Amino acid sequence: MLLAIDRGNTKDKFVVFDGENIVCDSAEIITENNLLVSDINKLVLNTNFTISACIFSSVKDKQSDEVFVSELSKLCEVFSINHNTKLPFTNAYQSNTLGQDRICLVAGAKARFGNSVLVIDAGTCITFDYLDETNTYRGGSICPGMDIKYKALHNFTANLPLLNSIEQTELIGNTTEKCIMSGVINGTIAEIEQTINLYKAENPNIKVVITGGSGEFILSKLKNNVTFEKNLIFWGLKNIYDFNETQNK
Repeated sequence: MLLAIDRGNTKDKFVVFDGENIVCDSAEIITENNLLVSDINKLVLNTNFTISACIFSSVKDKQSDEVFVSELSKLCEVFSINHNTKLPFTNAYQSNTLGQDRICLVAGAKARFGNSVLVIDAGTCITFDYLDETNTYRGGSICPGMDIKYKALHNFTANLPLLNSIEQTELIGNTTEKCIMSGVINGTIAEIEQTINLYKAENPNIKVVITGGSGEFILSKLKNNVTFEKNLIFWGLKNIYDFNETQNK
């Protein structure tokens, strides 16, 4: 069985693959934001799962990852993603600073939807990543997510309150709180909708998939045809692992 781990900005998450099936995810195991090796031990001890290998992506600091890998290596073989990792697509990005999470999301979209796909990750940041019809990753864009926008309005003004609501809201707010919510929520949805339209103007056949903590809510407000895939990053981790295993044979 393959353990796939995503160490994100907000929370660590994992799933376990048995072949092509997800048989467990971290929502059933961990309650804290940071995944500890003790959580993996709990998984192994409390189930019949035999973990043969692990692949993970991370946007955390290098020192934290090194400690994590050192402990995890005692349990199973660990495959870490870096800028030298072989990918199941051509990478046209012009620097080595492309986030591992974005690499995995594109690999997941490739596995689930094929080429010519736009990936939207609605998490701490909102990222757009484009895999074209030639199986070439061309890049995309990064903008603040709703939580960052709320914090920015509070931190860079003297009187605006700190909010964190992500829910249906009126276009025209009649209180300061409702005005902030309208600006953050409706503004973010409009931004995503228009960005999708720009990509579709370039490629009318593009498929669009959204993931991330706010993805399902945003999906319900979009007019464009968009698919929600909760576990996209994990399918990407599996795709990269399988691709490298095939290449190394």
